[in-house]
Amino acid sequence: TNDGDFANNIGHPSKGVVKTYKVSVRGELTRTVIKKIQFGIFSDGEKLTVKDIKISRNTKTGGTLAFKLVEGRKREIRRICAAVGLHVIRLRRTKMGSLTLSGLRPGKWKFLTDSDMRKIEK
Repeated sequence: TNDGDFANNIGHPSKGVVKTYKVSVRGELTRTVIKKIQFGIFSDGEKLTVKDIKISRNTKTGGTLAFKLVEGRKREIRRICAAVGLHVIRLRRTKMGSLTLSGLRPGKWKFLTDSDMRKIEK
């Protein structure tokens, strides 16, 4: 965005805007791993928590997770995954509040309408 106030507003944890990420990982995805992540992970003296996590795809060597975060601390998803023995291969934010990347090709952007901005700020 070219609107710093808007970006700051929706990105700040106090606003509670949920950010959704698609995360491809290498490593064993088990119920135990997911439970540990849901309970919270301690890393560098911080407790890292997720709003929600689901396995989207699971293979013998890894898979894809859907993470939902509110806080978005520095390298939070990578730190969480590392703590449970997962290696992040690809990480992509797919949704922020009500805004999605649906229909938006890599390297492209869209202009937000006033309606878009009101929805996300709620």
